Amino acid sequence: DSNWETMELPQFIEDAGLEIDGIVWFSKQFSISKNVSNLSGTISLGPIDDSDVVYINGLKVGATEQSYDKDRVYKVSKGILKKGVNRVSIRVEDTGGGGGIYGDENKMFLQYGNNKISLSGEWRYEVEKNLLKSTDEVFANSSIAQVFAEAYRDKIDDVENNSSENGKRLMVRMRMVKNEMK
Repeated sequence: DSNWETMELPQFIEDAGLEIDGIVWFSKQFSISKNVSNLSGTISLGPIDDSDVVYINGLKVGATEQSYDKDRVYKVSKGILKKGVNRVSIRVEDTGGGGGIYGDENKMFLQYGNNKISLSGEWRYEVEKNLLKSTDEVFANSSIAQVFAEAYRDKIDDVENNSSENGKRLMVRMRMVKNEMK
């Protein structure tokens, strides 16, 4: 993640200038000076809009789907934390409106034993998928009919391939049923 952009958390991604709906990965390193492999802990991140999957040192510690206002608090099992550099990685999915890891900075921490490490501040991030951009790009150089035909060419039961002087032609019969394309 050394070539990723940085963002101060907690805050909505849009407030940080990232105008997207989609999937964003966040990553933060922290150090532990003692051997803690025999200790369990808790990671608290505050609310995340909308969905998240949280990893510590590559191991999944928790996930929540479609709950934009619920504080994320996950148990960290023994053996996940280690002496030295550790990494928290969070996959955040924002489906619309404000998104990201937001709320009170005091709710962003990792606790193990009697130790508490603040996780607010600078995080690295990378956009995995920009849903707004993806939608625009789908129809950038094609009609909806062309996109549909390409996507479903091998999946449609009601298809006739007719030869013409220009080669093969794909014919798709579509009908509207209760405002749904079938």
